Amino acid sequence: DYDSLIAGKDMDVQVWKATLEVVKSLSDLLLRCLPDFWKLSKSFMEGKFQKSPAILSANRRRRQAMDLRKVEQCQNMAKGVIDLYASLLSEFFSLSSSTTSSFVPLQSDSVTTCYFLTKILNGMSECVNDIHSINMASDVSYALQALMDQTRWKFVEIICEAWNADAKIFYLLEDWSLDQDNREITNFLRNFHIFHKYNSRSAYKIASLGYVSGDDDNKSSRISDAYLQKIKGAFLDSLYAYLDGLVHLVFSDYTPLESCDKEPTEMIQKFRIDPKQIDSRILLTISNLVNLKQLMIPRIVSQFETAYHCSLSDDTQTLNDVINQLDGILFEDYLKRRTQIIRNIVVNGILSGNVDWYNISKPTGEVHSFVYEALLSLVIVHAQVNDVAKHLVNRTLTALLEHMARDCLEAFQKVEKFGMGGMLQ
Repeated sequence: DYDSLIAGKDMDVQVWKATLEVVKSLSDLLLRCLPDFWKLSKSFMEGKFQKSPAILSANRRRRQAMDLRKVEQCQNMAKGVIDLYASLLSEFFSLSSSTTSSFVPLQSDSVTTCYFLTKILNGMSECVNDIHSINMASDVSYALQALMDQTRWKFVEIICEAWNADAKIFYLLEDWSLDQDNREITNFLRNFHIFHKYNSRSAYKIASLGYVSGDDDNKSSRISDAYLQKIKGAFLDSLYAYLDGLVHLVFSDYTPLESCDKEPTEMIQKFRIDPKQIDSRILLTISNLVNLKQLMIPRIVSQFETAYHCSLSDDTQTLNDVINQLDGILFEDYLKRRTQIIRNIVVNGILSGNVDWYNISKPTGEVHSFVYEALLSLVIVHAQVNDVAKHLVNRTLTALLEHMARDCLEAFQKVEKFGMGGMLQ
């Protein structure tokens, strides 16, 4: 129910509504006047208003010339009306200009832009279809077809530009609230999916010949290669911008868009993590990336391929490569801090001099304190990861154990001498 959603929005919506009303008023005026004018013209061309048609009956050739002049005169007048309608809208929408259209409100987001551009084009297409139905000569209504072609391309350009601009700042909407169906990812993924799908679908509606002409035939509903490349570029660019935003979120301090006056207990229940802690943000972002690769990317790519009748297999592979790289960067960053803590415990415990590895007796059932400390560090990591994303526990602990094993090996290699007790230890 988009109308109620934007009811209280700012000036951009008011500007869009005014723009829609301008186009509607102009189209209504054309439909109110031109069909009646053309009916009158047809009667005039057929000689129904000729007072004495018998006068011309003696000279058939002359009568035909007179008819042709009438036809040309009426067609030129009708063409003038249509050309004026087309030129007014062309100028208003800056169709002949490659610069950003001045009619688009400066603060309009892509979703609002898609909504109103679709309504505007739908109104124009209904008007054009009604004009076509009165069966004027094709050269008379040529300007209308040219107008629709230029408008569709311009609107798709505007959508793609707004789509990418919003994708670059979409990360600002991450509030680290957890998805109600999967508590190991954030609502941020669901919201982006809705945003991405809506813009993609809106671009398709405008680019589709079938949508504009009202023809449901599958062939006419397919879009041209130029539209496909344009929209496909925006589709992929927005995905990459979204991925960049995910990384930006991790390494930037969390600042809510809106001030929060909720009780701390409500916040804890909502977040279940502390978004001000970088480790929590990293783990949740890695979990988001896993979900992106396994579920969301395949889903939205499949939707795009089905709608646009194309293949994105190579692009999907590149997207997955980027996700893997980001995943690796974030996971290594998290491990780096955790492994350093354990490394310090292990190295200090083995090489601090508190243990005489040459003269120490054989084990009697107890382990050194540094072993307890190292294991306790692993337990803390286990609890942290398990609380945020259980599916990352095995991966994280496996990596930490491998690092700890290498640290132990390197430290023991630096011990000069071992006695039998030390070796058993």
